[in-house]
Amino acid sequence: MNRPDEVPVFSLYGERLQWPVDDLLHCESIFARSRLHDFNIRAHRHMDLMHVLLLDSGPVSLGIDQRRHQHDGPLLIRVPPLAVHHFRFSAETRGHILTLSAPMIARLRQRLPEAAGWLDEGGWTALSPSSPVLELRDEIRREFEGRAHGRETMMDTWLCALIGKAWRLDMPRRQARRQPASRAEQHLAQFQHLIDARFRARPTITVLAQEMGISASHLNALCIKHTGRSALALLNERTLLEARRELTYTSMSITLIAEQLGFDEPGYFARFFKRYTGTSPSRFRQRG
Repeated sequence: MNRPDEVPVFSLYGERLQWPVDDLLHCESIFARSRLHDFNIRAHRHMDLMHVLLLDSGPVSLGIDQRRHQHDGPLLIRVPPLAVHHFRFSAETRGHILTLSAPMIARLRQRLPEAAGWLDEGGWTALSPSSPVLELRDEIRREFEGRAHGRETMMDTWLCALIGKAWRLDMPRRQARRQPASRAEQHLAQFQHLIDARFRARPTITVLAQEMGISASHLNALCIKHTGRSALALLNERTLLEARRELTYTSMSITLIAEQLGFDEPGYFARFFKRYTGTSPSRFRQRG
C-alpha cells in the first residue's frame, strides 16, 4: 500500500494540471473519464478539490483512505480534499462526477455548516433510482453543459440542494469515521483555508506560515512533498482562478479586478496573469 507521501496529487484524474475550467464546479460522465484509464482509477488525492460521484447504475469497487467497499448504483460517493482514494468501475457503470474547487467547498461550508463534518469524513450513501439527489445532479449537468444566463448561480443553488438532500438522507445511518488527519494534513488543510480567506490581500508565505505557527521553509517543504507545488504556487493558483472568473463572468474593468485582487498596479497584474496563462487579461476576456 502506498504511504501518504508516495500517493500522487492530481487536479483531476491523472492530470497534474491547474484547474481546467473557469467554473468553480466541473461535471463529466464517469464512463468518459474512467475509460481513459481502463476503468481503473489508481490511488491518488487532491490538495484542494472534492469529488462527489453519483452513480445511476453498475458496480464500483472503491477505497477512501483505509476503507474499502464494493457496491452497485444508485450511489453517492463523497471524497474530501486530502483523502487518498481509488476506484475500479465496470464498462457498464453509468453516472457522473462533480469536482468542486476550493472556493465552492468554502461556499458549501458557509451555507451548510451542519453538513461540514459529513463532507470532511467522506464516504458513500446508497440511493434509490428515483432519488431527488439524482434529479438535482441532472439539473447541475444541464446547467454545466449549457451557457444560459445565470448558470453559475443556478449550479450553486442546485449543488447546495443536492448536498443538503444527501446529508439529510444519510443522517440516520452510522458512517465510518475517517482516521485522524496527520499533522502534515492538518497543516495543509489550514493553509488552504488561509489561502481562501486571505488571497485578495496578497499575503506573503512568511506571514501565512507565522499565522500557522510554523516556518515558511517548513510550510513550503510540506506543500512540495504532498502536492508537488510550492506554497507560493498554491497561493498564486487561487489568485489566478479568481482572476479568470472575474474576467469571464463580470464586466469589471481590468484595473478594478487588479485592485480587488491586491495588485498595486494593473501592469503588475497583467504580467502576473500572462506568466501563468500565456495571454494578457484583455485577450483572455475577448476569447471568452
